[in-house]
Amino acid sequence: MQKNNENQSSLSRIKDRMNNHVSISDLITLLDTLPTPVVYKRYDGILSYCNQAFLEFNNLSYDEVIGNTLFDILPHDQAEIYRVLDKKVMDEQIVDFQEHEIFYRGNEARHIMISRAAHIDENGQSIGIIGVFQDVTKSKKQERQSQVTLKIREIFWSINQSLMEFDDDTAFFNRILIEIVKVFRGMRFASVMTLKNDQLNLIASYNFKQNEIEAFSIHIKDSYIWNHMKDSLSQATVINNIQDTKSLIIPTVDTVIEAKVESSLVIPICFKNNLKWFLFLDSDTNNAFDDIDIFSANFLQEEIPIFYRIYKLTSETLELSRNDKLTGLMNRTYFDMVFEQRLLLCKRDSTSLIVIGFDLDGLKVVNDTFGHMAGDHYIRSFTEFLTSHFRESDVFARVGGDEFIGLLISNDVKTLLDKLNHLRMIFESTNLFFEDKLFQGSFSFGVSVYPTEASTPDQLISIADKNMYHDKQRKDKKLSR
Repeated sequence: MQKNNENQSSLSRIKDRMNNHVSISDLITLLDTLPTPVVYKRYDGILSYCNQAFLEFNNLSYDEVIGNTLFDILPHDQAEIYRVLDKKVMDEQIVDFQEHEIFYRGNEARHIMISRAAHIDENGQSIGIIGVFQDVTKSKKQERQSQVTLKIREIFWSINQSLMEFDDDTAFFNRILIEIVKVFRGMRFASVMTLKNDQLNLIASYNFKQNEIEAFSIHIKDSYIWNHMKDSLSQATVINNIQDTKSLIIPTVDTVIEAKVESSLVIPICFKNNLKWFLFLDSDTNNAFDDIDIFSANFLQEEIPIFYRIYKLTSETLELSRNDKLTGLMNRTYFDMVFEQRLLLCKRDSTSLIVIGFDLDGLKVVNDTFGHMAGDHYIRSFTEFLTSHFRESDVFARVGGDEFIGLLISNDVKTLLDKLNHLRMIFESTNLFFEDKLFQGSFSFGVSVYPTEASTPDQLISIADKNMYHDKQRKDKKLSR
């Protein structure tokens, strides 16, 4: 702010002299005393004066400036913009303040505030223009850093509101890649790879072929990042001229894009003090990423592990709210919701839904004889046996200590009953080992069918329970030890 005020003060002093119609020689005497970069251009566009501060500011020599035009110093498009602005200031005899992004001979871009004022002669005619320069690159950089920090925080706040929607890590990272394109202006493609046993495995991507996500894998020493980052695998790094890499192996860009990866901002991400992922933010042009992008990458290195941990905690909490901790099956609350959904589907499709009630025989005997740890092993063994013999689309839940329930969309009740009787024979002949103890188990079951026997969940469960207890009464209640 202080420098900006100094710039305006310098221009005010110059403008006061010009309004008094001073000669050019007197004006030059004034300009030489200013520490601020100043240049004077005649109405015909020839640069006829600049002070030493201007030469140092732009890294130019006196001969490169004096007697030349802006077209000799700047890129043509940029010089044309200045020509139009300068002409307007001289024709309208006004003062103008404009911010510009300038590239001097391939150097890094600089943000410049240029203050312009017309030089008016004793006849009231504009004969030239004075330009006072101020480098605002640092303040612009700080402003952009604040903007990207805010944008990244907004992105993760939005992601935080959607954590329950992610089924796995791929969904979590795909969402991040879709969002951060708003921050990294040079990014056209992106991917996330896990690092395990020095192997990089692709788990998420943006604008790469989706069918390669599960298939793409490469040893880290065979990847293009190894030669560039092997001594600094923890630091975000920009890599250019990627297509010049020998034996380049990268995922295939989506055919719709029709471009090649030329540069990449590689961001290592640690989790629990271990290097776990690499984010590859890619561009189809070289030098697409600057120091602001590195700043943003460093911020992502901090934010992603935090929100990944929140995501995992949310997933674990959701898992506990939906699933039985001991068996991993649905709990009763979640099962009731799924039951309603399955009934609606069967009603829509005019199909039958079979409800199976199970009771694990002899659990109390196992608990009393061998202890509750053995009883837990008995429950888990039954669960694994049961789910391994049915389809993934079939639903099973643990609804009590030794009570289970299942849902199958099928019209063939007889085949199912035969299968359950056969499975019971197999289970009864299976030896169950816990530590040095050996025992065997069994189960009772009963079924009900929608819509032939009932149409509501409570009615169907009640009928299945009654049939299960009838089955239990018919069975020989023996538990081999």
